[in-house]
Amino acid sequence: MKGFVFSDSVKQIQNWSQFQKNKKGNCIQMSQMILYPLRALGIPATIDYVIVWGNVNEDHTWNALYEDGIKVDIC
Repeated sequence: MKGFVFSDSVKQIQNWSQFQKNKKGNCIQMSQMILYPLRALGIPATIDYVIVWGNVNEDHTWNALYEDGIKVDIC
């Protein structure tokens, strides 16, 4: 979505209309926003995560697609 920016300030779960209105969210919310249209188009997709990301004590979430049964991560 054009103009969508990362922000930790949005804490609640957002539906599609809220994503379009707010145009911001954390990595979990951004992954959810991308997942909705992928699945609606019949593209096999999921959300993947790590509990510690790099050298910080925080988690990270991203989308993964499946092509011919092989998972392909997209960040």
